[in-house]
Amino acid sequence: MAMTHEQALRAGHRGGTNGWRRMSVQQRKRKMAHMRAARKPPRPPEQRMLEKARETPDGCWLFTGSRTLDGYGTIGFEKRGQTIRTHRLAWLLWKGLIPPGQQVLHRCDRPACVNPEHLFLGTQKENVQDMLRKGRAGNTRGERNGRAKLTWRGVEVIRAAPRKHGLHPQLAKRFGVGVSAIMRIRSKDSWRTP
Repeated sequence: MAMTHEQALRAGHRGGTNGWRRMSVQQRKRKMAHMRAARKPPRPPEQRMLEKARETPDGCWLFTGSRTLDGYGTIGFEKRGQTIRTHRLAWLLWKGLIPPGQQVLHRCDRPACVNPEHLFLGTQKENVQDMLRKGRAGNTRGERNGRAKLTWRGVEVIRAAPRKHGLHPQLAKRFGVGVSAIMRIRSKDSWRTP
């Protein structure tokens, strides 16, 4: 049998309401006004983006906040739940509107870069041609994969390690991968050719 509200209060159960049900309408209005007044005004997205950008020696401004799986920075924009890629936001802020049919491309080939001097406009076709010209198409194996945890040098070290019992877990821990990854590397089922 379920308890009534009074029974729950007498038993010491609050039900997570923080006494909200016991307040009069006027008390609720005052509390809501106080909560609204205490809320910080939202910071503009450009300020939040620049706070999370760090400059590299080669002039890139790498966004260190939230990123997509393919490395592009994203930030909340205008409406709650709506996001925009940071390189597009950088273009909008410093260069102007993005015409229909145009994309914002990177000269530096770093998806997280938000330096407006490293960005330019182009069509989807020009984006693909740029990718092919720079040799970024199709080859996402090995360390060219954006999610790779190893380099070819690390793979060479793993393959050169002596074959002794209990070494796979040690290598896995050292390189931050699973034991199965070490076994596939050593048997040349993965990381076959540089």
